[in-house]
Amino acid sequence: MNNSNTRTILEISIMAVLSTMFYLAAIYVPLIGYLIFLTPIFYAIIGIKNGTDKVFAMIIGSFFMTFMISGFVNAIILVLIGGINGVIFSEIVRHKKNKSTLILSLTGGYVLAFSIGIILVQYLTKIDLFTSINSQVLIYKDVINSTFDSLKTIGTYEESLIENMRVGYIASVDQIISVVKMSLPFLLISISALSSLLTATFGYKILRKLNIEVVEEKKYKDFRYPNHITWGTTLIVVMSFLAIKMGIINSDILSINILLIMMLVFSIQGLSTIFYYMDKKNMNKILKVIFIIVLIFLKPMLVLALLGWTDAIFDFRKINNRTI
Repeated sequence: MNNSNTRTILEISIMAVLSTMFYLAAIYVPLIGYLIFLTPIFYAIIGIKNGTDKVFAMIIGSFFMTFMISGFVNAIILVLIGGINGVIFSEIVRHKKNKSTLILSLTGGYVLAFSIGIILVQYLTKIDLFTSINSQVLIYKDVINSTFDSLKTIGTYEESLIENMRVGYIASVDQIISVVKMSLPFLLISISALSSLLTATFGYKILRKLNIEVVEEKKYKDFRYPNHITWGTTLIVVMSFLAIKMGIINSDILSINILLIMMLVFSIQGLSTIFYYMDKKNMNKILKVIFIIVLIFLKPMLVLALLGWTDAIFDFRKINNRTI
């Protein structure tokens, strides 16, 4: 066995151990749970340096290590989250794509990994996701009822007032859970988008430290979705609207998720459009910070989304007509 093969095997072994350690730390130590987004980076490093086929060797190694330490379910989840997104990460970097492409691709990878993971966990454990949510809600309601029963026993407040408060709290919990259940697809995509942003950001920093070349990202003020993303999402909205009108799909569940996802996606471009015009007007940095703080408090996501969507359609900044 030559030195090159020995070095490759050693690198794969080290990265497999690191990915397993970070994953196990993430699931067993709640405060550092988001370390899980680092696991794809270790797979990506192997893929970039040695080729995608070596990633699969690492996947097998990390699977068996996690399986022996923490069981089959956790081993599968690590392979899904780390392996799938590690392959995506390495392929994007090897093909010299920019960070925006990486984030979009990783978002899709995380959605796929989380979705498969949920289905597999439900199948293997025989525990339905909604059943699990309902059981947790019942536990929380029992806590609420016990708390208000204690208040009645103490006698500090009138029983009618305590009962009204109890009913109000229970109704609020039911309403929140109903919204959560209806917007699960949006929550899944939001968590995936956040995970992909963290993976890409920290991944690029680590790759630069390792002297691995990456395509530098254009400034945020020049961010713009590719045309096929814009027209594709617009087509989804139109098709969804027609499906609702024809009674094919539950209108409440579909409409809330489509609205929230579109708002999330295009508010990012809307904000970049605002940044572009602030720079164009040479706005003072202090004024920029104040403006951003005001935006945060006003929470104008719908306005930002509409601005982002119209800019995506009409290209107000003429980004397609200039080199970035």
